[in-house]
This record gives sequence, C-alpha cells and structure tokens, in this order.
Amino acid sequence: MAEGTQDVANILIVEDSAFHVLMLRKMLKDLQVTFVEAANGADALAHFKEHAFDLILMDVEMPVMDGLTASRKIREELEQGRSRVPIIAMTGHLHSDKHKEILQAGMNDYIIKPFTREVLRNKIMTYLTASTPKEPASPESVPALYNLSNLKEFTRDNEGMLTQLIRYFITNTPLVLEEMDNAFTSSNWDEMARITHKFISEVSFLGIKLLENRISDLEALAIKNADPGQVEPVIQEINLICHQVIHQLNRDFPAKESGKTRILLCEDDFMLSKTIEYKLKLDGYEVLTAENGKDGISILTSERIDLIVTDMLMPYMSGLELIVHVREKLKLSVPILVLSRVGLEKTVIEAFELGADDYIVKPFSPMELGARVKKILK
Repeated sequence: MAEGTQDVANILIVEDSAFHVLMLRKMLKDLQVTFVEAANGADALAHFKEHAFDLILMDVEMPVMDGLTASRKIREELEQGRSRVPIIAMTGHLHSDKHKEILQAGMNDYIIKPFTREVLRNKIMTYLTASTPKEPASPESVPALYNLSNLKEFTRDNEGMLTQLIRYFITNTPLVLEEMDNAFTSSNWDEMARITHKFISEVSFLGIKLLENRISDLEALAIKNADPGQVEPVIQEINLICHQVIHQLNRDFPAKESGKTRILLCEDDFMLSKTIEYKLKLDGYEVLTAENGKDGISILTSERIDLIVTDMLMPYMSGLELIVHVREKLKLSVPILVLSRVGLEKTVIEAFELGADDYIVKPFSPMELGARVKKILK
C-alpha cells in the first residue's frame, strides 16, 4: 500500500449496497490500493478461490450468503495451506449478541457504518503489511491482550488461585456487559458510572490495558451524562474487546472437565441445594451450583452444561426468566427440569410454554429426583 508500505495491497470488498460500494471505491482509490468487488458471500468465495488477497472488507448482512457464513467457509474450507487473510466486518449496528458470532466466524475486527476515511485507513494499516510475507496465524502467534504479572504477584504464583480468579473473570464479565447494556438502554448514567468504576479494577488486575482505557472513557462519559451517540460506540468496542479477551483466556486457561454429565443446579434454599447436590453427585453426575438465575446464566456462558435443574422463585432472576434467557438469548437446547411447589401449577404451565422439559413438585424424595434426571437425560 502506498501510505507507509512498499507494495500495493489487494483488497476484496464484499458489499451488497451500491451506495457503500461507491464510497469504498473512493476511499480505497485515495489509499492507492487495488481491490476486487463481490456483491455477496457466495461471490466472495468464488473470488477467493481464484485470487490472493491481503485483506477482506466483509459486510455482515447480505443476500444469497451473509458475511458470517462466508467468513467461516474461508477459515474452515478455503484457507487450508494458504496464508491467513485478515477479515474486517462492516456493519451498521454491532449489538452484544453479535460479538461472539463475529469471533466464532473467524473475523478479526469490525467497522461501524458510516465510517470515515481515517477510520478505514487506520483499520487497514493495523492489519496490513503488504511488504512482509504473511505466515498462517496460530493461536500461539496472536499477541495476548492481557498481562498477568500483577495478578501473579498478588497470588504469589499460586496457580490454583490464579486460575480461579481468571475463571471468575470469564464467567462474570458477560453479566457485567449485560448490566452495561441495561444501563445504556435506560439512560441510567449513575448506574453506568458505578458499573464501570467497579469493573475497571478487575480489568487492571488482569493487565488488559486496551480494555482499561476504554472503560475509563465510558466512565468519564457516564459521569458527564454524555450524548448516547457518543456512548454507544464505546460500549460496542468494550463488548468486542471483552469477547476477544475471554476467547484468549479460555484458550490459555481451559476449564477442567471430568468427562461426567454436568448438571447446573439453580436453587436459593441452601439446605435443599446441598441435599440435591449430594444426591446428584452420588448418582455420578458433576454438579455446578448457583443461588439464582443470574449466577446460573454466568455459568452457562462459559461452561458445558448437559441439564439445568432450577427452582422457580429466586432473587435477582427467577426460574422463568432463566428459561427465557436460555431459550431466546443463549439459544440453548439443553434440557431444563423445573423445581416447583404445590400451588404454582399456572407457573409450571408457563414454564413449559417457555421451554421447560419436565418438573417435580416439592417436597420430593431423592429417589424421585434421580429417576426424573435419568429419564430426561435419556
């Protein structure tokens, strides 16, 4: 590329909007790069098979084949034996539930429309070095977004405690992001300032400098009651960075699994929870416990779960709210067994309508619980 590199880069533009294609043509011509245009993901795959590209600008929503599908096919099918090409998503909106999809599809970054020439140039310069041959990327070659030196000093290099704190960050961060989204939606800037002030200390302990800076920016915007148009892109960037960090931490500090069937138990009654946990472990299951639906969601976002056993009436997030979140937001088909008590028949019916698979009425015997769990897991 002419601006800062010796060679001319070749870029694949994948965009179905004629308006945006005209804009990109002008911007890329000013940057003195060559480019090829594709109107959808299927066209992009055809071009990718025939030509070598240094970077791909990929729209997310397109007819015939969307950008996520095209990116997955490039990563999984077409890149075998070839250098890994950076893919930058182009989208009008980047909601929190899209971040994970973008990363899983193999995309490297995103630009929010409308973007300026300077934003486009900065993204291209970040991912392109046309004068340097690119080697296929491996997980080990990707720079870590975190620095654990402070945390290691704090834990005195106690590996068990270090891993425990990291796993807490992995499971808790999605809940923090959800709280941020709720505060933004309700324009509750005092709550946003509280959330960011608390979260920034956890982030600094893990040495995630880029994330720490953006959270600090968000806190400052919240304190001065900034315009939502200024706040939204910062939240979107924080979401993306968090998912990238969690991806790296899960890779570097994987959760240890026993190979057993894993049951998530959500129950706020301590004695009943311990009784159920004891019975399920006795039957050979691995049990993860949560005192409410909110903590249960945190576990579900980071752990493999084969069955959910949940009470209906819990603080912070009820059993019904948990079912809705699992089925509609997380899109999980994991079976759900509801714990109910006499007099809540209407609630049980509602639970079935929302996606529960079975229920058991309190008080119940350990034998009945074991039989229900065994049946539902079949």
